[in-house]
Amino acid sequence: MKFTEFIGLIGLTLIFLSLVVALIPFTYEEWSPKAVILKDSTITIHEAYSDTISYTLQLPLANRRNLTVFGCIGVLDEYPDVRESFSLYIDSYVKAENVSGYIFSFPINYSELGRGLKMTIVNMALENITEEFLTDTLTVYNNSAYASKTPLTFPPKTSIVISGRAEEMNGQKFNLYILDEQNFEKWRAGLPFKSYFNGTGKSLYIFTFTVPREKYNTNLYYVVEKMELDEPTLKVLISMNRSYLKPVDIKVQLFIELRWYEKSYAHILEYAMAGLNAGVIGILFLVSAIVLHIIQKQQEAPINIRAKNTLENS
Repeated sequence: MKFTEFIGLIGLTLIFLSLVVALIPFTYEEWSPKAVILKDSTITIHEAYSDTISYTLQLPLANRRNLTVFGCIGVLDEYPDVRESFSLYIDSYVKAENVSGYIFSFPINYSELGRGLKMTIVNMALENITEEFLTDTLTVYNNSAYASKTPLTFPPKTSIVISGRAEEMNGQKFNLYILDEQNFEKWRAGLPFKSYFNGTGKSLYIFTFTVPREKYNTNLYYVVEKMELDEPTLKVLISMNRSYLKPVDIKVQLFIELRWYEKSYAHILEYAMAGLNAGVIGILFLVSAIVLHIIQKQQEAPINIRAKNTLENS
């Protein structure tokens, strides 16, 4: 095979390959991942926070698929005595209750996203509070008992734990009742009653009891009772602490992102450019082969003429 023929064959091969390369992207579809941030903020929540998640994509339906909402949320502030938690609800897609952090992902229909998804974050954080509640000295003279009361004020969402001690300062024995208002009235009327704490026949009591949350705005009654009417005067020192969980504000970091796949045409241009380059090179090879062939023919013509003259003269 002559050199010019070889160069021409390379050129034709490159031109053919350029056509093949240019047609390759039409044999398949290419989808590129896309994303847009819908929410990225720090939110302070007192009781609850509500918002709507929505977005409008300016793309034909045929050019997008696999729409997914991805997000994460977590409590920022940390307090040693706070049980940090919240509940997150996003329409029917997300229901996370009593969590301190959460990652979610769910597919979404484009029309639903356009209408908007209702998101609610409910603050469930509670701080553990322990504080002095009562210090009192009760003196029982000739009468059989002495009663007093103190208001129970604590957050309505939680129960309260009362702990304390009651001691007769001279070591005398006595009875101690701690009651709500309804049972105090029963005790005063001489009727059977129920108490938070019922102690009899001791000079020192250490007690702990829980007051249910529905009693948060009532009075607590405490009664010191002589065991016998003719006993000496009683002098009882009583002290109480209260412990409860108090709602506190929290800060959360919220991040929500919309992800989808979008039909891409970039690969068509890439293959077209690759095919064009191969075609141009092929054409250059082919033109070079033609030019070399012409030059070679021109160089061979005088030689043929001289050879012919030599044969004629002989």
